[in-house]
Amino acid sequence: MSEWFDETLHDAYHQGFKIQKVLFESKTEHQHLIIFESGSFGRVMALDGIIQTTERDEFIYHEM
Repeated sequence: MSEWFDETLHDAYHQGFKIQKVLFESKTEHQHLIIFESGSFGRVMALDGIIQTTERDEFIYHEM
């Protein structure tokens, strides 16, 4: 596992999250799920290489 989680949504947008510790990771033939600890964002959940939610912004998800 890399020290960084890199997310590229399209050619003009890329962001990276520094991984402090991988808490959970699972790969199946259908998806790849990872939950890791990040210093700036707390716990982070990504599905198929795309960030779904973080501790820092999860309240936004619940407001939708």
